[in-house]
Amino acid sequence: MSRCEAVATTIGGLSNDILGRLLEKMPIQDAAKPSILSKKWIQIWSTLPYLVFDHLFFQYVSDIGASAAGIIHKILMQHTGNILGFHLISSTCELAQSDVDQFIIFVSQHGIQKLTHENYFDTFEALKVHRESEDTLNLPVLEILELRFCADVDSVNLVSPNLDSMSILSSYTITFRCFNVNPIFAVIKHLCLNGTSLEKLGSVRVPDRLRRLLKLQSLQLCDFKISVESIRCAFCLLRNSPNLYKMEID
Repeated sequence: MSRCEAVATTIGGLSNDILGRLLEKMPIQDAAKPSILSKKWIQIWSTLPYLVFDHLFFQYVSDIGASAAGIIHKILMQHTGNILGFHLISSTCELAQSDVDQFIIFVSQHGIQKLTHENYFDTFEALKVHRESEDTLNLPVLEILELRFCADVDSVNLVSPNLDSMSILSSYTITFRCFNVNPIFAVIKHLCLNGTSLEKLGSVRVPDRLRRLLKLQSLQLCDFKISVESIRCAFCLLRNSPNLYKMEID
């Protein structure tokens, strides 16, 4: 038996739980390679609870001249377990908004608990799900939502009763209207805004009071940029968060 065969046999003899953890630590394009060679690896890989499609994945797809949307769609269709975490970091030149919509709709039906969506120069306007007369996206067990470089945050009606934490980073169109019209802001307990989002939040008139009080328990302002607008926005959030007990500024 060669050394490579011995190593392969040793790894293959590990428990499914350990093999699953090994695959989770690997970039998704690398994790897929052993799955082609072994039915056991296919079974484990198709049940990974966390899927990450980041810059490395899209670079790999570009290098081999394949369709990123096609590969992601195939991965999702072959997945047989719950998808607890779905992290999509792309740009409009790599994925169409319709593709993004379909991916998020799919994972919303498979137990998603943490969703990260980073999409440069794109909009959330199209992420409205038309099911008969409804205009909502149901994510019943979602706990953590991270949005980066996403516009029109107020355009999406998410039904996420378990949503606990939300991060909005580098959103250039967020306003206090989001807090008044988007129901997800009424349930979150932890909010993170970076300097860019906070500045844009104050680009229009900052109200003294919001239509409804927030349930925030902690507020994190990262990459805080001192300006009149940023300070006004921070005070507005403080005034409207009676349950707030922790605030971080860095």
